[in-house]
Amino acid sequence: MAHNQNVLRWLSDVNGDGKSYRQDSRDLDFKLREGDIYAFYTPDNDRYYRTVFLKKLGLDQVLKPVISEFPTYGVIPAHIQEIRPEQIYQYMRIHNMANMNTINAFPKTDIPKSHGGMNQ
Repeated sequence: MAHNQNVLRWLSDVNGDGKSYRQDSRDLDFKLREGDIYAFYTPDNDRYYRTVFLKKLGLDQVLKPVISEFPTYGVIPAHIQEIRPEQIYQYMRIHNMANMNTINAFPKTDIPKSHGGMNQ
């Protein structure tokens, strides 16, 4: 019983700033914002990087990532925040799921066919 109480006490004490009790030194994921420029090293060669930013595109003006067409040789400048390529893919995957048009993707099939027409 004393062991359980000690564990519960320890768990209740661990409510700090979220950084002092981390198990590794990886950067935390953050939400990409419109207008900010980010960069990531290319997966095939870490001497090149690409830049990316979010921009409202299309008729629906939805934020979409715009990735530089050609990689740049060198080190990412200090004023540009470095991200992992997976963060862009994760953003695109979440964006595609959140903005999926459910009316067209899952049409309503339980409508009776007796509303006049050839099926009567």
